[in-house]
Amino acid sequence: MKQERPHLDFLQRFSVVASWLGGVIVLASAIAISFDVLTRNILGKTYLQSFELSQYGFAISVAFGLSAGVVGRDHIRIDVLANVIPKNLRRILHFISIFSLVIISALLAYFAVELTIDSYNRGARSPTSLRLHTWIPQAVWALGLCIFAMVSVWTLIKSVKSLVRKDHKSCDLLIGFQGSNEN
Repeated sequence: MKQERPHLDFLQRFSVVASWLGGVIVLASAIAISFDVLTRNILGKTYLQSFELSQYGFAISVAFGLSAGVVGRDHIRIDVLANVIPKNLRRILHFISIFSLVIISALLAYFAVELTIDSYNRGARSPTSLRLHTWIPQAVWALGLCIFAMVSVWTLIKSVKSLVRKDHKSCDLLIGFQGSNEN
């Protein structure tokens, strides 16, 4: 039996939309790579510089997909161990998990923004024939990581609020397993 999740707010809904955008980027990269492979084999040259663009696209799509992983509770857990420990201890471990995710996501976002600003200030360009300003894809990547950090923080805040209200079910639905074993 599937449990109802607490109402998803704007930031959480946006993270799901952002993950779909990441999927579109991966699909576009696959099409561009296929086109370049065909033109290289048939005409002897490439036109889209798909290798460089797909690298940027992959980093961006992963960054945007991370926040959807928080909303969907898709991050890796050790189910075998978690299923045999008491619910209260399990809930504490879930809090440690989301708190750790907040720290990691905040650090990733901070350093991504710092790298983007540094690349902009130095006027850095890619060492390829495109000579793309590297701050442009880095800014989009950093945006995805900032969304990841915001969704992680917001999920932690909402789960703490649920716990303070003694609404254990909502708390478990925010940061617990996807399965129905959190009752």
